[in-house]
Amino acid sequence: MPNKITSVALLLLSSFVLGGCSVLGFHIPFTSKDSDTVKTPSEPITLTYWSLFEPYEVYQPLIEEYQQQNPNVTIKFEQRNFDNLYTYKDSLLATLQTGSNSPDIVRIHVTWLPLFQNSLSPAPSSIISFDEYSADFYNTAVENTILNGKIYAVPLMFDSLSLFYNKDIFAQKNLNPPTTWSDFLDTSVNLTVSNSGQISQSGAAFGSAENVAFFSDIIGLLLRQSNIQLPKDFKSPAFRDTILFYTNFVKESGVWNREQAYSPLAFSQGRTAMMFGTSWSLLDILQKTPNLKVGVAPVPQVVSDSKLTEINYSTYWVESVASSSKNKEESWKFIKWLSQPEQLRKVYSKASDTRTFGEPYPRVSMQGELVSNPYLSPFFVYAQNSDTMPISDRSGNNNYVDIFKNIVEGVLNGGDLDSLIDTAEKEYNRVSGFVPTN
Repeated sequence: MPNKITSVALLLLSSFVLGGCSVLGFHIPFTSKDSDTVKTPSEPITLTYWSLFEPYEVYQPLIEEYQQQNPNVTIKFEQRNFDNLYTYKDSLLATLQTGSNSPDIVRIHVTWLPLFQNSLSPAPSSIISFDEYSADFYNTAVENTILNGKIYAVPLMFDSLSLFYNKDIFAQKNLNPPTTWSDFLDTSVNLTVSNSGQISQSGAAFGSAENVAFFSDIIGLLLRQSNIQLPKDFKSPAFRDTILFYTNFVKESGVWNREQAYSPLAFSQGRTAMMFGTSWSLLDILQKTPNLKVGVAPVPQVVSDSKLTEINYSTYWVESVASSSKNKEESWKFIKWLSQPEQLRKVYSKASDTRTFGEPYPRVSMQGELVSNPYLSPFFVYAQNSDTMPISDRSGNNNYVDIFKNIVEGVLNGGDLDSLIDTAEKEYNRVSGFVPTN
């Protein structure tokens, strides 16, 4: 993807200034520290918004609407493109830290917040209250965007893992999507076609690192379902068992190997029956292979105390305000306005004009609005009990992802698992800055 930055500024001029009165159609309360009166800026201001993924065309109608309601506010929207998210994260952080030519509003991955915290400005409680926020956004957002009691970011979307399966391959064997990991293993073996170790049809893209998209998220899912917390549980038997369960799909079961194509490509070509992915990765598959009959199912669960867990792994992006912004309160007012159900529906609808679906909603109260969508509904089944980790793939967290890549590939290369775990624990502590106590 080119590193060209597309910048669009919409200037809406007015011969009058609205001061000290409510703005028509703008229902976001803003109370200054000195007054309970709803106010709008008395002087023209420009808010620079650095977004990711969504093109300007998706947000254009909303930007125009907001500017009409707030004549003294101009939104300068920039879709940031990048060659890789890891270098983009570093360059963005450096920009925010220096405050030179930095934006007012940024989109970042939720796992970046602890690293970015000192360069971000939390939302004033007069604009977004804790009670209001925690009442309707998924738990993972509440738990990860509130730091030291302050709201540092708000999501405009939600995403998590789901199981993608080839409907034609499943129909040939009259199978249903697996609901437990034991079923997943059995189904993977059942659907694998191989001869003398040569796999012509893989049952599942599972067990390696280099050629499995979101492999670290999958491991994160398994860790969460077994209540394994990092870094304190690196040396636990449960962590060891998780790594062995994952890698044995290659080493023991033979349903996948490192000679297979990258999992989204292998799935698109009908060479693997199942893979895990996010809604964004599903869009890519549907766009490139529109005739492929893709089924989407909730992720398998662990059997615990004779019942199934109900846990998923989430990975999503959030909007925040730079601490260097000269218009922090107006920036947060705009973010809050964007996060309202009416605006979220408009963004989803506009995005759906050019692709199969838009960004899934981040609000619990809106979950039912997408339940009829066969592609999106499985992503929400365990949404309220999902969470994320810094090991998320495709999120600019290469330093964490590489730790798990080294474990998985080391096991497949015949390395000693205990030694690999020991090295991983030390590297994880170094990267995270965690100091273990004896």
